[in-house]
Amino acid sequence: MANFKFTKDIVDDVLFRAGERTDGSSEFQDQALVYVNRAWQAVWMGGEEIDPTIREDWLWLRKLGVMVLSAGITDGSAATTKGSATITFSVPPTVSVTGYYFRVKGWQDVYTVTAHTANSPTATIDGAWTGPTTVGSQYDLFRLNYDLPSDFLKMNGPFYCRSVAQAYPWIPAWIDGMDLEAIKQMWPADRIVAGVPSAFAFNSVNNVRFNVYPLDTLRVEFDYTFEPAALTYSGSEEPAIPHQYRKTLADAALAFLYLDKNDDRATIVGAVAKAGLQGMARDNRAKRQAISQTFGKIYPRIGQLTRSTPFRTSGGLIVG
Repeated sequence: MANFKFTKDIVDDVLFRAGERTDGSSEFQDQALVYVNRAWQAVWMGGEEIDPTIREDWLWLRKLGVMVLSAGITDGSAATTKGSATITFSVPPTVSVTGYYFRVKGWQDVYTVTAHTANSPTATIDGAWTGPTTVGSQYDLFRLNYDLPSDFLKMNGPFYCRSVAQAYPWIPAWIDGMDLEAIKQMWPADRIVAGVPSAFAFNSVNNVRFNVYPLDTLRVEFDYTFEPAALTYSGSEEPAIPHQYRKTLADAALAFLYLDKNDDRATIVGAVAKAGLQGMARDNRAKRQAISQTFGKIYPRIGQLTRSTPFRTSGGLIVG
């Protein structure tokens, strides 16, 4: 074992302390990996399963996400046929517009494009066209919905971009989150205009909707916590957790294995794992606090501490 550097080291440590062989012949070989992954998930989810008082946002699970928002498309005109789900463009879009919204000027219904190939003059919408048959109507194609990264677990703040001039250049333009129903009510698809997004909402756990679409492609950034992949019995795989904390994974997995074997030592090892997790949480909070002198501090308004100007009561007394 190489001091918990690789996943194999962690699994072998669990087997060794449980009195099992580490040469691959133990009947608990596969189960030990299952328990290491269970401990791993409990930790990266915040640690609440091991210690209910802990729900930590680990700094070592943070990532910077980047998303490029697509510009609206209005080139040429569109032909529609009443009762048909096929639309035809006079100028074929150079990119696939699958997932874009489609609307025609003068008609209230808005559709979603369900099938289109880049440079193709035809596309399929998500229902039969309800409006009149047209040949050269003005139209809008715009995209509001975007998938988040495949390893996305949760946001650590709003989206932000640099496209809007600010009084101070280092202050980004925040795109705040809000309720999906509110987004749809305040910015209905039939009346949305182009601009820089100022709000977004979750459509699902890994897809978001912005309130408007940009005039040109727009880069937005966001900080998020990623979901680590399951661990394998590998001698070259290093878990995302920092090296000094990997022993806690072994302790938690060993406690699970002891329970499986009806071993009384499960309680003791479980307490060791819990203490290790508590130490991890304290270290994580200390690192977050160290970056700012005002972290976690409350600053009341001065008017709540002292009265800024004296005033007179009805009896003529001055009260400060």
